[in-house]
Amino acid sequence: MRIDAHAHAFDASVVLAQDRRYQPDYEAPAEAWLAQLDAHGIHCGVLVQPSFLATDNSYLLGVLARYPERLRGVAVAELTATAEELADLKARGVRAMRLNLIGRSHRGLKDIGGRRFLSQCMELGLAVEVQAEGDAWLEILPSLLVSGAPIVIDHLGRPTSPRCPGFGAILDAAALPRVWVKVSAPYRSPPTVAGACLALLAKRAGTERLIWGSDWPWTQHEAGRSMSEAMRWITPHLPASALPSVTGGNAARLFGF
Repeated sequence: MRIDAHAHAFDASVVLAQDRRYQPDYEAPAEAWLAQLDAHGIHCGVLVQPSFLATDNSYLLGVLARYPERLRGVAVAELTATAEELADLKARGVRAMRLNLIGRSHRGLKDIGGRRFLSQCMELGLAVEVQAEGDAWLEILPSLLVSGAPIVIDHLGRPTSPRCPGFGAILDAAALPRVWVKVSAPYRSPPTVAGACLALLAKRAGTERLIWGSDWPWTQHEAGRSMSEAMRWITPHLPASALPSVTGGNAARLFGF
């Protein structure tokens, strides 16, 4: 089984967040993504709520309802969300809650509300998927790890260098059995950095919790991208024997396919 564990979808019906940093000038409906999966022999997928939709998960949940066997979701909620609200999302196909901390304060993870949110995710069996970059991981990871919830690090942690302290913290954390790393979006780091970091992760922490995702439709980096390229870039940096698990088996375990 092949699984695309990181993609976004949206159409003209979505309501954009007022505090968005970016908004697309095109549509990327889920059916267009599914057609890409079909064309490349990819069986299942994980839709991730994009940052410009904030906590309005209605489009995501509608797609999951149409394809309950094929898709799982990663939703976004306020840290004040109740256990009942999170349980409802899980019942509708969501398997992780996303925290996009790019350009945002992560101090909320340390207060009582943030700790409660993480604890509720742990109790419900929901992973916590986090997007952050560079050395911000030095402060973010301790708050996440103490929660006991499964942690998913987006886009290799968007490292600035294989030697940056933030990626060093990710290397240490990735050895833990409840920390997973998305192998995706190499273009969101400086050139050649993502490949070098992927090779280091495989060597230091193994490949059992590395998860490939296409990052379709490559928001803000659309030019020249293709699903074939998204699948191909990981090959030089991993043992051939690891590719089936990284491109499918690991995600099947985490997201419950």
